[in-house]
Amino acid sequence: MQLDTRNPTELMPHPINNEIYKDSYDEDLYESIKAVGVQEPIVITSENVIISGHRRCNVCKALNIDIVTVIVRDDLIDELDIEEAVLTYNKSREKTTEQKAREFKKFAEIEAARAADRKRLAGEQFGRRKNNVSNDVQICTLMDKEKHPIHESEPIINSGKSLFWRLYDCFSGISLSDCILTSC
Repeated sequence: MQLDTRNPTELMPHPINNEIYKDSYDEDLYESIKAVGVQEPIVITSENVIISGHRRCNVCKALNIDIVTVIVRDDLIDELDIEEAVLTYNKSREKTTEQKAREFKKFAEIEAARAADRKRLAGEQFGRRKNNVSNDVQICTLMDKEKHPIHESEPIINSGKSLFWRLYDCFSGISLSDCILTSC
């Protein structure tokens, strides 16, 4: 993070800010900035996308302020991290019920995208294709439901005939040697 200055016209709003909060600025904020200036730096990415300070930036544009202080968050590169930061910086603001619901929905979308990324990376790390990773997750879930402990050296076939055939359905088409779980 670094402190710098920018012309407010160079700064771009993050799309989810309008999607969730749908606001520009209020008269009190306008009068405050007109009287004493911007008291808190606007937080931006290295690409000049606003993370925090959308309303302050709009007021500065309306007042034709040429230079504002910004905090450049060059550590935020991943779009999911940037989206989460937009939401987190707005944590203490007063919100309507609709805004809270939109925030919750966006947080859930971010977590779902991260889960999909983790699943893909785990599959790549262990040499498994995406559909095989899904099968692995199903097996772990099934074992948890059946409460059958399967240890690193214990093949699935020793865990009970009923469980074996259910797991076999998940993995039809793979060799029996592939049916040894190393971890869940």
